[in-house]
Amino acid sequence: MMNADEASLEKKGGKFQQYFTKLNIKTEIVKSEGQAGGGSLPEQRIPSFAVKIEIPAKSRKNKGEMAAKIFNQLLKKPYPVLGVLRKGDLIFDVLTIPEEDFEKTAGLISEIYKEVCNE
Repeated sequence: MMNADEASLEKKGGKFQQYFTKLNIKTEIVKSEGQAGGGSLPEQRIPSFAVKIEIPAKSRKNKGEMAAKIFNQLLKKPYPVLGVLRKGDLIFDVLTIPEEDFEKTAGLISEIYKEVCNE
């Protein structure tokens, strides 16, 4: 994925977003940035795109709390899903999710989202 161009990652984000649309969860495609990791590329940044989950909340604080609850519960699943908490938002970077896992991943996120958001 390090060689993927931004246009293909944005398109991949759109494909992932479609699974949430089918599950009646509002999302938005946002720019993101991955990191190559340690070793010989410790500071290497990778432009990417992510699906941001729209969390219905009465306040910014409540939204952040709900996002954190979804984030933490996803990590406890037999098939853990790691999102990114960023300024009260919960995003899922398509750089790290293979397309063949989109349906399963969106389903797990939807399950927890609906529990936490009482939908």
